[in-house]
Amino acid sequence: MQTVQPRGDGMATFVLTIIMLVVCLPTVAARFIIRLKADTLGIDDWLMGLGMVMTTAWSGVLVSYCFSGGGYDPTDPRLPDGIISQALKFYFICQSVYCPTTVPIKVSICAALLRIGGTVPVYRWSLIAIMVVAAVSGIGTMIGIVASCSPPSAFWDPSTGVCNAFVNTFAAYFISACSILTDFALAILPAFMLWKIQLRRSIKVSVAIILGFAAFASSATIVRLRYLLALLDSQNFLLGSGKIAVWTVIELGIGIFAGSLPALRPLLRFVPFLSRHQSEDASHKYKRSGSGNDVKLVTFGGGTYAEAVHNPRAKNVAGDGDSQELILDQQEGPRGIGIRKDVSVHVERRSSRDDDIERARYYGIASA
Repeated sequence: MQTVQPRGDGMATFVLTIIMLVVCLPTVAARFIIRLKADTLGIDDWLMGLGMVMTTAWSGVLVSYCFSGGGYDPTDPRLPDGIISQALKFYFICQSVYCPTTVPIKVSICAALLRIGGTVPVYRWSLIAIMVVAAVSGIGTMIGIVASCSPPSAFWDPSTGVCNAFVNTFAAYFISACSILTDFALAILPAFMLWKIQLRRSIKVSVAIILGFAAFASSATIVRLRYLLALLDSQNFLLGSGKIAVWTVIELGIGIFAGSLPALRPLLRFVPFLSRHQSEDASHKYKRSGSGNDVKLVTFGGGTYAEAVHNPRAKNVAGDGDSQELILDQQEGPRGIGIRKDVSVHVERRSSRDDDIERARYYGIASA
């Protein structure tokens, strides 16, 4: 394997890839540690873990592309003979692997949101639609890219076959359009889920930052659109593909980081200006009604502890569906249960405000 010193967009891609891995790998690892400690590991965590593994493998190939002349002007005399074909081969692999890599990342975010707002039909079906679009676009685009050349090796060695540059470019525009649609949907939908919640100004800022990450991922995809026409220019493909690679790294990195932020909420207790707010949030854990020693214990599973015990079909108060809601409560007391002081049993359904509070907890916030 021949190598050259990365330059221009190739160097930018290499640096951004390293930064992305340095930030995202510990973030996803911390997510798993927190969830395992809280015994709330769910399908959304496994999907994000899969997305991180695929992204890491994709990054290895991308780095090889950078050291094979990615981002260079193909007429640059510093490029050794044969290295352009090597760079094109690595780019083709990166392009093919990138498409399915986006699927588990976006489906993970949707799965996490389903655990919070899945009981509301409009939210549930919206999230399911986003997952379908992400899966179809990712897998479909990968098939289109591979099929654009017959055989695939013709992409980097024209003597072995033929390629249809239009099909490759159309596939790139298709997945970019679908990514913009799903990213903006995932940025806007949580805002509607939290619409009725009254928030402190400092907490609103933190929510805006989290939602802004998803919007910025869409912006990175939009910026990448202007460079996709480079896929039609076979003479300057090596130079133009470098800019596409830069914005692709940014898009994937933001998706993984932003998708894992809510799971890291327990770490916010170490942030001075947020620690006081977390202690206030704990006061919503139990609800008291009536007078004297009459205490109603409301669980996060959808009713009271008494209901969970006497109704075998009731949600398990420490089940997988409570992953988001109980992630902080592990340090503050029992997982959504308590001990009654009298012999009477009270069954209480959650109000809509309780649901709002739970949604707020997912995003690291609480009602004012």
